[in-house]
Amino acid sequence: MMKLDFRHGLLFVSVTLSFNGKSHTVGDVILNTGAAHSLIDRTAGEPLDLVPDNDDIIATMAGLGGND
Repeated sequence: MMKLDFRHGLLFVSVTLSFNGKSHTVGDVILNTGAAHSLIDRTAGEPLDLVPDNDDIIATMAGLGGND
């Protein structure tokens, strides 16, 4: 079961990312149930040695908080 934390009118969760046998948990992730896409900062993948492949498409997202 996932723990939801309701703060400042937003839902926060922790997300565990897994890649090549490694796992890393990121806390304070905003859960937006109406979003068309999900975005996790690229630094969250660094502990997993997660880097884009040459054929991956990198998208820049913009919103109220700036660009990522």
